[in-house]
Amino acid sequence: MVGLAACSSGGEAGPETEGPTSTYPDRQITYIIPYDPGGATDTAGREFASQLGAELGGTVVPMNQAGGSGLVGVTAAVTAEPDGYTLGFGAPGAILIQPLVDDSIATASTDNYTPIALTGTGPFALLVGGDSEWNSLGDLVDYAKDHPGEVQIATTGGLAINTFVIHAFAAEAGIDVTPIPFDGSTEGQRALLGGQVQALVASASGVVGQVESGEMKALAVSGSEDFHDLPDTPTFDSDGYYVPFEGAYMTVAPKGLPDDVLQRILDATAVVLDNDAWKEWCAENGTTPKNLTGDALTNWIHEQQDALMPYLELVQGS
Repeated sequence: MVGLAACSSGGEAGPETEGPTSTYPDRQITYIIPYDPGGATDTAGREFASQLGAELGGTVVPMNQAGGSGLVGVTAAVTAEPDGYTLGFGAPGAILIQPLVDDSIATASTDNYTPIALTGTGPFALLVGGDSEWNSLGDLVDYAKDHPGEVQIATTGGLAINTFVIHAFAAEAGIDVTPIPFDGSTEGQRALLGGQVQALVASASGVVGQVESGEMKALAVSGSEDFHDLPDTPTFDSDGYYVPFEGAYMTVAPKGLPDDVLQRILDATAVVLDNDAWKEWCAENGTTPKNLTGDALTNWIHEQQDALMPYLELVQGS
């Protein structure tokens, strides 16, 4: 993924709210996770909240608020009182994609909220069944060129980033494939293993066990970096196909935080992301640690949206 680098803790802040802020935090902070408990995103959000609380010298309490592909929880986070006591996990769909199609939502513009940090990324993998005749991207591409539209690839559908991965790969390879939407990665995996589809695009960290057991074969991973948990799997890039889209763990806050509170959050976040504890957690959970904060994160969001836009119409038609 282009543009990822450690950056300074910049960021815009609005006017100060009434009351002293030098003692921040003097009560617990709520960290809204916009998905149900138990998934990879929930686990990442809880870990970050715990480490951030320790660095701030306070308590950061995770709260799950699912719905709308992440939009419900993210909206609650960015429209809360701008006092620093409500932060949220910035779901990629709600931050990167849905603003491209609906300018009425709370995250329609980065001017409407405060991007805090990109804390980690995780690639998507293109998978086939373990008994598939395809052993490489080249095999799949050759078949797809001879059989336009016949290759069916499972995705979580809607405006999910993995659907963008499918269309970006197809466009780069000059092939016609058919995305098949399912309600979640688990259903897509069942469809692949049951022979209902020939391929699947899913979070790479969630399928490591199936690849290691031989149930599935990973033909490529998205992003520009090798995925350490699937060391024998090439990136799309290395095979000549530019597919930059990855899952992203972000933290966001309301617009208008007091200057000193915002700086305190940014400084604490930067320390957490530079600490070995966070890096070790990422290494153990299929995540590439990042440390992109403030204005640099805002720029990254815009760059990602620019990269997503050419495939938007195709994804909406999937």
